[in-house]
Amino acid sequence: MDAAPTSGTSDRHAALLAAYTAHLAEYGRRPGVRALRERARVSTDAAATWLKEHAPERRAPELPAERLAPVLAPLWAAAVDAATQVLQEDHQATLATHIKSEQQALQDAERATTHAQQQADRAAEAASRAEALSREISTFQQEAHRARQQAHEAERAAAETRERAQRDIHQAEQAAAVARAEAAALREALTAVRPVTEPTQEKL
Repeated sequence: MDAAPTSGTSDRHAALLAAYTAHLAEYGRRPGVRALRERARVSTDAAATWLKEHAPERRAPELPAERLAPVLAPLWAAAVDAATQVLQEDHQATLATHIKSEQQALQDAERATTHAQQQADRAAEAASRAEALSREISTFQQEAHRARQQAHEAERAAAETRERAQRDIHQAEQAAAVARAEAAALREALTAVRPVTEPTQEKL
């Protein structure tokens, strides 16, 4: 028969179990040989032996699925329903966000279209004014050209009129000179004739 554990062995086992439990609670994982040795203040062999022979199993035992099925089935159904509800709510929220974004995008596009149409209308109006101004400028240029032509023609007509007037004046001066010469000659002729004719008349 095996010898009964001594008081020292029981104390060491209790220290190792306490150190193991404290490490597991603090770090959430099973301690190694070195960590257990330092925390329990035992030898390396004692810590390794205790971990091998007395440490709790790492893996939990498998669940008895057949026994727990009646209990878990309603919980599972409720969890599925809750998850489905969450998914539906998320879907509705996402859909509402997409719809809002699409509406905002449509409003922005409509505003942009309206602004573009206004810009196009203003551009068309400016083009119409520019075309009308161009026609006015063209008409003014044509009228100015006709005015220059008329002024040139008037100037040429005035020059011709002055030239004709100068010729008429010259001809009139020549005619007047001729008339004066003829008058002078006639006076001379009359003067020469008058002494001869006057005694003749006295005789009669």
